[in-house]
Amino acid sequence: MATRTRRAFGSIQKRNQHHPELHYCFLCGAAVTIFFLVLTPLPSLQADLKGSRNDQRKPILGPCAVNLYGLPRSFKASVMPSLVQNVVRPNLPHKCDYFVHFDNADADTFNGRSDRIGKINPTEILLLEDVLTSEYTKAGIPRPLVSYCNTTPAEFQRKYKNLLHRINTETNENGDPIFQAYHHESYTNKTIENIIKMWNSQQSVWNLMENNPAGKHYSRVAMLRNDVVYMTPIDIYETGNWTKQWDQDNSVSIIPHFARFPVNDRMIYGPYDAVKIWASGRFQRLDQHAAYIQQFSHMGDGLHSERFLLNTIFPAIRQTGVSVQGKEGLCFLRVRADHSVRFSDCGKLHVTKHNHVAVETMLNRPCTLNWTLAVEKNLVQLDCPLASERATSSVSARGSSKWQQGCDATLKKKRLTCSNEHASLALAPDVLTN
Repeated sequence: MATRTRRAFGSIQKRNQHHPELHYCFLCGAAVTIFFLVLTPLPSLQADLKGSRNDQRKPILGPCAVNLYGLPRSFKASVMPSLVQNVVRPNLPHKCDYFVHFDNADADTFNGRSDRIGKINPTEILLLEDVLTSEYTKAGIPRPLVSYCNTTPAEFQRKYKNLLHRINTETNENGDPIFQAYHHESYTNKTIENIIKMWNSQQSVWNLMENNPAGKHYSRVAMLRNDVVYMTPIDIYETGNWTKQWDQDNSVSIIPHFARFPVNDRMIYGPYDAVKIWASGRFQRLDQHAAYIQQFSHMGDGLHSERFLLNTIFPAIRQTGVSVQGKEGLCFLRVRADHSVRFSDCGKLHVTKHNHVAVETMLNRPCTLNWTLAVEKNLVQLDCPLASERATSSVSARGSSKWQQGCDATLKKKRLTCSNEHASLALAPDVLTN
């Protein structure tokens, strides 16, 4: 397997030398026409983000694609098991193809915004192709198309050096930074660089899908991170919050309803035209967004990732006739290079003993609660070292469990409710109950 992986990785690198479009997606050379989009009033916007279609018919299936992007932190040990269980298997009936762009770096060295650093083996993500073939074969489905591309740190710097310099230095006539998010103290130049890396990865995998060797056009597309533990199933046609509802006429795009700052920027699935804007329409709207925030928003918002979506990308998606809806019940947790997991990603009310066991069950290894940043950052982590890095190799004997996105899982008026006696407030270990 190791030899086959190295050969596969080598072939990808060789192929990319002759096809630079697999690494890169090009910025529009012409000046961007600046126009202003008036932000939808907050009440109707929130209704759009939280709504769901009441259509319980099965969707009309068309060609679909699942696109993975980002830095593949702890992919084999942490991401892959959950990806298979909660993404690949729920979407087998749709017969989706898979496209992957990954940042080809052997370490995560950024220690900002409470991140954990560590070594990374990016070639682990190449194992996905064999796993997909196995899952499709067991289901009696023809094997999917699986394609990879990657960008090295040196390639990224060569491509975006001038853009990063512009973002970090350009000011308006009053001397105020245009793109720097100085209103948000956690944003640094390195944060902005990581946002551009994310955009590059999203746009690169979109281009890879568009240029697929079979010449397919996909009517339904998902954009998913390759560095998270998927704790709940994701069916890319499903739109219901707590009941089975599907996007029958392919007119709804879905984002998660957790981690809203003020919206979630970590995932989307929906119709081709809508997801295309989310995945590949950011660079070309950079100046439009800068003009918008200077006229209608807070100057210090700058290149704030979630506000870029809210103010510029989502209005463009709605202009295509597609709604943007936040789906409750979805949960995935970011994993770090040291194999730790952001336990509180889906909300502090879900930091429970039950869900602690659910994560251990998914990863098949024990995890220890880490409260170091609970009070300062409202962040609870699970330290989940590999067998070679811990004293014991046994998973907790508390039994297996599935993630409860809703704490006590009490169904009331089609929404789960959380009671204080069943939920942690993510403030101290003795608060953790369930």
